[in-house]
Amino acid sequence: MKIFEYTELLKNLTLRDLRLRYRNTGLGFLWSLVQPLTMFFVYYAVFGVLLTDKFGMGGTTYPFLLIIGLFAFNFFSGGVTKSTPSIVQAGGLLKQVAFPRIVLPLASVLAEAVHFLMMLAILILACLLKWWPDHGSGLELLPLFYLPVILLLHLMITLGVGLLLSTMNVFYRDTEQLANTFMTVLFFGTPVLYAPPTLEKFQSLAFLNERSAEIIHQIYYLNPMTHVIKGYRDVLLDLSSPDPGSLAMAFGLGLVLLVWGYCVFMKSESRFAEEI
Repeated sequence: MKIFEYTELLKNLTLRDLRLRYRNTGLGFLWSLVQPLTMFFVYYAVFGVLLTDKFGMGGTTYPFLLIIGLFAFNFFSGGVTKSTPSIVQAGGLLKQVAFPRIVLPLASVLAEAVHFLMMLAILILACLLKWWPDHGSGLELLPLFYLPVILLLHLMITLGVGLLLSTMNVFYRDTEQLANTFMTVLFFGTPVLYAPPTLEKFQSLAFLNERSAEIIHQIYYLNPMTHVIKGYRDVLLDLSSPDPGSLAMAFGLGLVLLVWGYCVFMKSESRFAEEI
């Protein structure tokens, strides 16, 4: 693939996105640590201390569940919304320089990935400090080695959607606004604030019959981020191996999105300059 000949350009574009985020700030790149640390302590204080009885989550379990879901979804949402306008924003560059256009949305996703890795490092450290007294054996920490696999699936899904929407945005400029709106809706349709509901939970809803509950349950689990967030929680919250079926579902859905996004992007790439 030609993209491997442009790794230096990809690196520079990724660093440019990171620099722009923290340009003219006193702490600069350190904000990538300060922000997730602040979020962690705020959620821990509010949901782990002040509202413990209300949520009934056994003290500090819920804030960890919430923070893992938020950090994971924020990476997906940020990667998609940043990559969607990446081609249009680089319109002048497209007309002057020949390079693989796929580098632009890929750089946006990688910049978000760097930010997420900072958050993930904080989560790993916090979870280890919490669970270490009960899991002192090094062997019990082996599930942590599943994190690179889950992260790879996370990247596949984010890049696949980003490629698809960045292509659509070249031809339909409303796509960027629709993507932002869609992310808001998807946030509540993804188990970020709650654990994934079971089929019995859907069946308990008075306005759904048994067949409707099964259909909605199946549709709900077609959301690949449901499986990614569940994987992170299995590893970080329970120190257990992720559910193989859930990982397989995430891989299948992620592969479909990545191949679909890549094919649509490559088919349309030659028209980008004239459309912009």
